[in-house]
Amino acid sequence: MDLDIKYAINENCPWSGNPIDEVSLTTYKGQVVGFCNTGCRDKFEKAIDLFDELPPAPWQLPLELFTTPLGWPKHSQLDP
Repeated sequence: MDLDIKYAINENCPWSGNPIDEVSLTTYKGQVVGFCNTGCRDKFEKAIDLFDELPPAPWQLPLELFTTPLGWPKHSQLDP
């Protein structure tokens, strides 16, 4: 993939919150990710293995695993 700022999936650095810089890009899981400086980018690249070992965030899990917001059973639990 071409490391071009127009392909970046973010506008702000995940470490600092500052705007990303076109010389501070990398790829992660096939996506271009931008950082505000090369220091933040390099820190991320060193930590990638740690990110890969994290469990999925709740929004990445199948919806079937959750009940309704009020805690009522899911419709599938009510079916015979």
